[in-house]
This record gives sequence, structure tokens and C-alpha cells, in this order.
Amino acid sequence: MSEKAGVTSSQGADVAALTYGQAYTAAKTWHAAMEKDPIFVYMREVPGYKPRGPLMMHLRILATMVLLWLRMQRKLVLTINGGQSLIIAEPVNLGKKKILDYLFDWAVMFFLWCMNKLRPREGQKRWAEVYGKLDEATTRYIGDADRRKGMVHVAALGTHPAAQGKRYGGALLDYVTAMADKNGQTTHLESSNPLNVPFYRRHGFVVVGEVSAGDDNPCWTRSPVRGTILVRKPKET
Repeated sequence: MSEKAGVTSSQGADVAALTYGQAYTAAKTWHAAMEKDPIFVYMREVPGYKPRGPLMMHLRILATMVLLWLRMQRKLVLTINGGQSLIIAEPVNLGKKKILDYLFDWAVMFFLWCMNKLRPREGQKRWAEVYGKLDEATTRYIGDADRRKGMVHVAALGTHPAAQGKRYGGALLDYVTAMADKNGQTTHLESSNPLNVPFYRRHGFVVVGEVSAGDDNPCWTRSPVRGTILVRKPKET
């Protein structure tokens, strides 16, 4: 989805639509930002499976870049500083779906299915556990898919560690929620790191539910990881 580039947010940062040429940098940003994220660590660190090494990391980044290209066809994908920080959100007045839009949605689902099948069986189990619980909790605390159609969903938000502390993430989030406010839409998201919850609260979100993963998994010897469901009601503009 296209979005006017070069818009200055309320925090003084230039928010722009992610371009195809910036997708590789944005993919590197995503992996760097999620390196120590508890839920992603839980899904990634499977006994006997070590997706490390320069070649494997490069392949993972390329796969994420392709996924971003596909996401850009239908979702709002914005960045600051050429991919150093990014946000993926839906829907913000996307309009009625066309046949091509459904094809892109199918391509994304098929791509994610293929990537998941490359994981070991334990990794697939954890992936299904995490996203299954998050989807169930989102339905319980926010509403089913039909009710959520009129809401804005922040699917991803991340900033490269080297660029953190510059309020890029806050600027991107404020940009999306300002659009939601203008349209009278509720915004919701899932946080995969409890340490980020205070950040979302400062931007108007409230916690409505939590999920835990790994508590019933004998292969996971660490503490259970938690995901948080947050909602932000629209403000009057």
C-alpha cells in the first residue's frame, strides 16, 4: 500500500513509506530488534537446532525481505531513516479488496507456511502454540475477525538496537494511531516482550489480556514467556 512519504511526525521524525530498496535494511532491523525478544527466543532456540552462521542469517534476512515486499502490497509499512525503524499496520482505509489483493494475502500465508515447515518439529509446535494462543486471546479480549475489521492492527514494530533511544518507534506508532484517531478507529496489538508494555501505555494503550507459552513444554527449561494484548481507543480529533 502506498503512503505519502516524507511526513514529519509529532516527535519530529520523518515517517515515510518503506520502499522496495529499503526492505533488506528493514529486514536486518527486524532480526536485530527481535534477537533477544522472549517469545522469538522461545520459538527459535529449539534443542538440536542452531539457525546461526552468516549464511543462515543471510537467508533468514532475505526471507524476511520477501515477506516485507508481500506485506507492502496490502498493509501499511512505514519506516524512519531508511529501514532503521519500521511498523506494519492494517487496515487504514485500505478500501475494498480486489482479486489481486486476495492473491497477495494467499501468497503471504503460503510463504509463512513454507518457512514454518523448514523449522524442526519442536519449532513448528512452538510456533503453533504461540500464535494459536495469541489469536485465541485476541478473539477473547477484543473480538472475532468480523469485529476487528473496523480496527487498526499493529502487526509489527521494531527499531534496530543501534538506532534505539531516538524515539523512532514512538514516532511511527503515533503516526499510525493519529490516522486511526482521524478515522475513529480502535488500535490493537500484541506485545511479545513485557518490558515494552510501559512504552505502549505511554502511547495510550491499555492491557486487556495476557498469554503464556512454554509453561507446559518439557523441552523448555526456562521460565514461561508472556505475550500481552493491548488496545487503544480513538481520541477525538
